[in-house]
Amino acid sequence: MTLYDLMIGNIDALRELNRAGVKIGDINYIDAYADILRMKREGEKMTYIIAKVGAERNIPERSLWRVLRKFSTRV
Repeated sequence: MTLYDLMIGNIDALRELNRAGVKIGDINYIDAYADILRMKREGEKMTYIIAKVGAERNIPERSLWRVLRKFSTRV
């Protein structure tokens, strides 16, 4: 399979993701976002969540705040 084949097979999804402003590198933050949502459901404070997830995954807190805002956007 070539990159072209993969893209053509998923063209509609790729177009929607592009329209929503998603960058391919954003997939690196999916697990961190899932952790943030889980901890939020458990009642933790957001500042603590961001600090803890950032430390565990070696992601700057500022990046996690950006990810939280971006991934929470309705499309």
